[in-house]
Formats: sequence, structure tokens, C-alpha cells
Amino acid sequence: MKFSIFDWLDESGGGRAETYDERLRLLEYADAAGFTGYLLAEHHGTSLSTIPSPSIFLSAAAARTGRLRLGALTWLLPAYNPVRLLAALCMLDQLSRERLELGIGRGSSPHEVARHGVSGEEARARFEQVPALLLMGFTKCELRFQGRHYRYDSVAIRFRTVRNPHRPPWFPTSNVESMP
Repeated sequence: MKFSIFDWLDESGGGRAETYDERLRLLEYADAAGFTGYLLAEHHGTSLSTIPSPSIFLSAAAARTGRLRLGALTWLLPAYNPVRLLAALCMLDQLSRERLELGIGRGSSPHEVARHGVSGEEARARFEQVPALLLMGFTKCELRFQGRHYRYDSVAIRFRTVRNPHRPPWFPTSNVESMP
């Protein structure tokens, strides 16, 4: 049997630095106890999360653990520039020594991506383009992509995941229409 932790660091009433330190200590214990993974929720503009960038927190977790698989469930794709996200994910996979778990999604609430200047309708269209861009970036040396929201002509990709092909991503959903 395997055990993992699904988490979000909500506003606990304590200081943020103390909350981060407490959670990182928990991850050290989980790693030593043989837990398999740690997946972190990404939320914006709510009391549900004090983690505006899962990659930063997970980098700290990677430095303090040795076996735990680490990832966000999910990175809110419409809120990111795909090339910057690609580089950050590859860097996190390198820093964690191939322990990255990639969870990608559109977001559970339209107001979360709206904080980043993306409407609900636009979020769906952006989300539909980004997985193809990430896959291309993980497997090729350059991006060549022409879409409604993203256009890349011969953008060199210098970052790589440790393993190629990379591990398959997680696609969490609570929406039946998203299942296909």
C-alpha cells in the first residue's frame, strides 16, 4: 500500500514563514516514513492557499526530501506563460532528481484566473492549447506553434526533464464535460 499527501496551505492564522516551515518539516517526516508523494493545490485569491507559486514551494520541498514525488494538482495553465512554465517545470524536475508529478488543469473557479487577466471563456481556450505546447517543449528542441492565444516561431528550448519521455501528466476534473 502506498500513501501520499494532497494538500493546500490555507491561511492558518499564523505567520506565512512559520506555516511554510511547519509544512516542510511535515514533508521531511513523510519522506522518512516512506510516503510516496506530495501534491499541492494551486489556488489564487482565496483563503484556501498561501502558495502563489507551487514551483517555489516544491523546490524547497525537493531540497529537504529525497524520495517523495512532488507536484501540484494542478498548475492552473491559463495563468501561466507556457514557455516560462515549461522552463520552471523542467528545472523543478532537475532539482528534484526526476520526482516531478505534473498535474495540469484549467482551474476550479473562474475568479482565480480572472486575477491574472484571463476570462472564463478564454481560460478554456488557453487550457486546450497549453498541454500540446508543454508536450512539444518536453520532447523537441524548439517550439513551432500557431494557435489562437499562443504563437511561437522557432523558440529554442534549452531545458529538459530528466527522463524523456517525461512522466504522464495528471488531469483532475470534477466536470463531466472535461472527461474526454
